[in-house]
Amino acid sequence: MIVHSEVVRTHVHSSLVVPGTSHIDLERWRPVFSTFRHYFAQGEAVGINFRAEQ
Repeated sequence: MIVHSEVVRTHVHSSLVVPGTSHIDLERWRPVFSTFRHYFAQGEAVGINFRAEQ
């Protein structure tokens, strides 16, 4: 299955925005990604979902 999407709006905590702009401060932002029930943050595994294979 292939999905094509378009981001139409984002919501960001004010502490992550560069003052005076609408840009996200990448030095402060620490995203966490979920991939097949495993969690990663900038390359490191930070946890797994309880349903993930052990």
